[in-house]
Amino acid sequence: MKGRNGFFSSFPPAGRKGEMPAMTAAVPAMVLAGMIAFAGPLAAQDTHNRDDKHPPSWHFSGYSVGAGGGSFNPSLGARRNGRPARIPAQNGEGWVFVNYNHRLNDRWMIGIDAEGSFSRDLDPQGLIPQESFLSGLFNGTGSIGLRAQYAYNRHVAGYLRAGWTRIAVEDTGFSGGRLAAGLEVRVLLGFALRFEVMHDEYVSKRVTPELRLRPSATSFRGGVLYRF
Repeated sequence: MKGRNGFFSSFPPAGRKGEMPAMTAAVPAMVLAGMIAFAGPLAAQDTHNRDDKHPPSWHFSGYSVGAGGGSFNPSLGARRNGRPARIPAQNGEGWVFVNYNHRLNDRWMIGIDAEGSFSRDLDPQGLIPQESFLSGLFNGTGSIGLRAQYAYNRHVAGYLRAGWTRIAVEDTGFSGGRLAAGLEVRVLLGFALRFEVMHDEYVSKRVTPELRLRPSATSFRGGVLYRF
């Protein structure tokens, strides 16, 4: 049994008992704390040039578009006939996004993000019957959310964002929440690098008489953006 793109083509058989510990939505917040600790010295040594008429937040405001990729770590959170059958896996993903930031003051901004991700199909061997309408599971996600961003200086800004996300599973879909934390690093003109950790939690649904799924996923991503 093989899916089109493989969200879970690398899953072990359903009977496998071992699984990696589930990652929780607390991970992005912990990572953001580490990023703040790392970037703190940069704020203390603010590279804001006295001759630059623009405050730090000005350099991260406005519209941006970007693309990148990363490591995608999904779990189906499956229960077959009431018994846990969680099957975690690792996968790669592509990532495209747009953002708008509005300045609140010299350091703080609020914004809105929209994004999409794609990788291989979800097709855990032995978990979903071949004859089921779920025999090929498309691993594409869409998300929209709000962000708060703080400019440490003209070159580095950290952010925390949260929002709604959806993953399509053939003729049905799962909605859930997304939490992410990251850094933007300006490199040249309007170009910047973006690094983040993201976690999704989706609602539970019964997809066959015997099978209920509650997907979740964690991604570690990097990308390049251009801010207009």
